[in-house]
Amino acid sequence: MDTQDSRDAFALVSSGTIDAMSFGFRVKDQTFDRRDGAVHRLITDVDLYEVSLVAFPANPGARLSQRARGLAAAASARRVPFLPPAPLYRGRNG
Repeated sequence: MDTQDSRDAFALVSSGTIDAMSFGFRVKDQTFDRRDGAVHRLITDVDLYEVSLVAFPANPGARLSQRARGLAAAASARRVPFLPPAPLYRGRNG
């Protein structure tokens, strides 16, 4: 969607000013297992409520990849719409 907000977000991501994401979700299903002396949690299904671009993510691993920034910059240079990579997680029904 071509809006001023989307153009602003695109510019902030392309320049590297914004380089992280925040996800709002409710866990629907999960498993726990103990290995290597620690408890590991695997979230297997969620209700996703929102995804936001942020400068300081709660999860340090929620950074935009160099690949995503490169795709945005390339799209900008060609003046074509930027379509982000397909999501890695689609849930049980996706």
